[in-house]
Amino acid sequence: NNANQKRIVMNKKSLIAETTKLKYFRGLENSITYYITKDEIYGVPNPRYRTSPFYFYNTNSGYYWVDTEPKLKSLLGNIPVAHMNNICVNENANVVASAYRFTNRLSFYDLKGTLISSIQCGLDTIIPVAHPKRANKIDVGESIKCFIDLYGTEKYLYCLYVGTAYFSEPSKIMVFRWDGSHVKTWQIDRHIASFAVEKSNNYMIGIAANEKGGQDVIRYPINL
Repeated sequence: NNANQKRIVMNKKSLIAETTKLKYFRGLENSITYYITKDEIYGVPNPRYRTSPFYFYNTNSGYYWVDTEPKLKSLLGNIPVAHMNNICVNENANVVASAYRFTNRLSFYDLKGTLISSIQCGLDTIIPVAHPKRANKIDVGESIKCFIDLYGTEKYLYCLYVGTAYFSEPSKIMVFRWDGSHVKTWQIDRHIASFAVEKSNNYMIGIAANEKGGQDVIRYPINL
């Protein structure tokens, strides 16, 4: 219940690591992702315990738990892991994007947790597969994986999408403006596990497994 933040400063010759204790983190909810803004910390709770897509927290007001949109509640039920998601925060645009691993929906909220819009990506609704032997669980291995990573620049939200149960098919990148409008979708030549985008939206860097058991770092140009 007491974590540190480590900043790594990169230059041409070395990496400099600076560890800072933050009072924000004392007793913070067990979470899988954090975004720190000037006023709050935004976090995605551990999916074993809660169905809320994210919370925001500060030391003065405590926690605010954001409600899952009604359509998603009916699709995913009350199984916490079925609600596993990623968030990406654009403080200047006043938007938090929430994208789900086991269903093909993408939701946009303002920074205070009010739902702005929700999008289904594709004509068919994807829902997780029920576990054959355990009630109130899902079969993680057999369920289709949808959004597995997000990255945001000031202008665009980039979403890494799988669309199959197994991490073997080439990935897709879906690009949206922060108002929720779709810009472009393109297929990558490999499956990538994580990625980042250059701030001017000129290229992205992806991480992919290779045949030797290691990882490749790949650069892709972006044409929007």
